[in-house]
Amino acid sequence: MTTLLPPEFLARVRALEDAYLASDDPIEQSGFHGGPIRWRAEREPILDAVEGDGSFLDVGWANGYLL
Repeated sequence: MTTLLPPEFLARVRALEDAYLASDDPIEQSGFHGGPIRWRAEREPILDAVEGDGSFLDVGWANGYLL
């Protein structure tokens, strides 16, 4: 299979993956390094916007820890 993505881009993607997986903490694996209290405080507005049960599409949020 041939990829059309530049090698430099693919190298950066691999480096990000390594950075996310360097920790056992799911908060840090989600790309955040501010501790659990700050993590929740900065994401609470997203949770407040959800008014009830249903489906939620999580696109581009690293490991999906928010869900």
